[in-house]
Amino acid sequence: MFTGSEWNEFKELDLVRVRSLMRQPILLDGRNIYQPAEANALGFTYLGVGRPRQKPNSSPERPENPDPIIGFARSCAANT
Repeated sequence: MFTGSEWNEFKELDLVRVRSLMRQPILLDGRNIYQPAEANALGFTYLGVGRPRQKPNSSPERPENPDPIIGFARSCAANT
């Protein structure tokens, strides 16, 4: 999911429900409206503009492989 707006409709999303609807729970936060720790606790791979990349339950200093962006791009290509 990508957010590029700070509108309340996006700030107030039910992230538990959103997570349950996603095959690959990747949250691309273009406006930094979500807290990385909260998103990770819900099972998202969180990518915020200007913030370190994190997978759920990982530390920002040592990102895990494979790179979540590459995995996301590959999954999109496989589904087209």
